[in-house]
Amino acid sequence: MKLLPVAERELRVASRRRGTYWARLLSATLGVLAVGLILLSTNNLRPQDQSQILFVTLSVLAFIYCLASGVLTTSDCVSEERREGTLGLLFLTNLRGYDVVVGKLVASSARSILAVLALLPVVALPLLMGGVDGRVVWTVALVTGNTLFVSLAIGVLVSVLTRDARHSAGGAVALLLVWVALLPLLRMLLIEYVIRPRSATAPLDLREALHWILEVNPVFWFMSALDMLFRGAALPANLWRGLLIQHLLGWVLLVAACVVLPRSWRDRVDSRATAVSKASGAAETARERERRLWRAGLLDWHPFAWMVARDRRPWWSTWLGLAVVAAVWIWGFMEVRAEWLAGLVGLWTVFSAGLWLKLRVAAVASRHLQEHRRSGALELVLSTPVTPESMVRGNLMGLRHLFLPPLVTVLAAAGLLLAASLGQEQSWSDRTEIPLTFAVGLVVLVLDLVTLAWSGMWRGLNSNRYVRAYGTTVGMVLLLPWVLFVISLIAMAVVGDYLRMNGGGETSYLTLLGWWAAISVTVDLWQWTEARRGLTRRFRELAAEPYGTIRVKPTADEGTP
Repeated sequence: MKLLPVAERELRVASRRRGTYWARLLSATLGVLAVGLILLSTNNLRPQDQSQILFVTLSVLAFIYCLASGVLTTSDCVSEERREGTLGLLFLTNLRGYDVVVGKLVASSARSILAVLALLPVVALPLLMGGVDGRVVWTVALVTGNTLFVSLAIGVLVSVLTRDARHSAGGAVALLLVWVALLPLLRMLLIEYVIRPRSATAPLDLREALHWILEVNPVFWFMSALDMLFRGAALPANLWRGLLIQHLLGWVLLVAACVVLPRSWRDRVDSRATAVSKASGAAETARERERRLWRAGLLDWHPFAWMVARDRRPWWSTWLGLAVVAAVWIWGFMEVRAEWLAGLVGLWTVFSAGLWLKLRVAAVASRHLQEHRRSGALELVLSTPVTPESMVRGNLMGLRHLFLPPLVTVLAAAGLLLAASLGQEQSWSDRTEIPLTFAVGLVVLVLDLVTLAWSGMWRGLNSNRYVRAYGTTVGMVLLLPWVLFVISLIAMAVVGDYLRMNGGGETSYLTLLGWWAAISVTVDLWQWTEARRGLTRRFRELAAEPYGTIRVKPTADEGTP
């Protein structure tokens, strides 16, 4: 038997995919475009300063991509096979868990690895310009590659443990947040509230307290590498130990996936259905009766609204995220008091809550039509008198039932934070700019939510994978306006330098705010129009696509039509 036959087969398949070549081309092209835009916007600086800005920008983009690769590529690689029922067929052969895990890892991560490799020569261009030491370049490359490996391993492990695409993506995001953000936050809280009070009686070096937590964190080593660039610092003392620990963490996750997979691929009976069948003769409790009546009311309201709103996990997760944002704000207010009521803090709080709400709307809107189209249920329903317009309307009603109360809560909290910030002593410009920023941000928030609902349904109907539908929805509605805004800022900076040389003025904050709002509204209208047109004109065509098209070969007598 060949060594890792699944990995060899998946590599052959990946080498023939168009996406493999497009990933490399797109990565290198975006890197070259970023180089051109940065050089144009910093043409008045020294080449050394230009090279440092260029290196930091490209390194940050590559690092963020490597962190997100586990969610984007490997979080659904094994769970997809389980949903389709093909995973059990592999274990009918003499394959082992590591054959399947390594094969799916190689197949799913090929694009990400090739994209990063295509970007590395562009990241190394500042080395030729001067101002960037070679030690910094290879240190950043090591940290970035190590981060990519651990992120992919996290996605594989979560994919082995779950079946649903939403749970796979959510679990991978949760583990990444624990690895990147929650561990340093836990260290800070322990130092602030546990170790610092004790240091009053027993002197302690707070900088070295619980330092091992930082050594596991990839952001710490990435910032240490950039610190070598700006401050001329030496190579971090524990760099090799930290990279080794992170690398071993990735292998531990992969070994755990190999051990768990042969024991977790079988379908299990739903425990809730078993409990209901056992208690079928028992008296109905008040909670069960209330839930049954609630579901009956949704069914009478609209069947597809019931389909969207019956799962209460998105509802709970949305409120949980908003509760975390509120807890952080309350903690900051208890620590800082009146200064925490500043307008900038309120803006960031509303932005964080609104971003979480947008991500949850995109996640739910991209799910249902994608799942039912993939299973063929949409085509069966369309054989009844139910129309596509009714399905779309029901999905929108279900989304409104889930997310309208959280939206109203965020809008009310924004009003309270705005009123509190106006009570602080501020300059006349702040009293004008902060309310306008609040107003523009809330209008864009509502438009983004509406657009995400429509675009999520359209992308879900038009995609074979949930992760792809969700990622495309978020990218086109939430990320694209910021990318266009940054590009326009760079262009405005180049034009501004020319105008200042000819006696022109600088761009005001209100002009930038209006320009950002115009870009966001334009993208929202474009995406909303595209999604509405697609759902109206191509719903039946895409719903029937899983069944394929029957082609009849003409006979010699009939001829070619």
